[in-house]
Amino acid sequence: MSRITIDVPDEALADLLAQPDQGAGAVRLAAAIGLYAAGRLTHVQACELAGVGRVEFSQRLCAAHIPEHYRTTGDLDLEFMGA
Repeated sequence: MSRITIDVPDEALADLLAQPDQGAGAVRLAAAIGLYAAGRLTHVQACELAGVGRVEFSQRLCAAHIPEHYRTTGDLDLEFMGA
């Protein structure tokens, strides 16, 4: 597993920094959603990055008004058949 470290101004994430145990997860989820929306990650890869299951990730996409998409039929098979 790779590790990425970023410096973030305190003001930019003030509400997340108030709960430091949740800050990293929120940033991982935001990165996963952004990379998924840009077509850089598959649904499964984005779930892994976000650290959540497929159903929760789908709910988060819906809440962010981001449509689900699949790059290959293999992605679709993984999503619906768990293969």
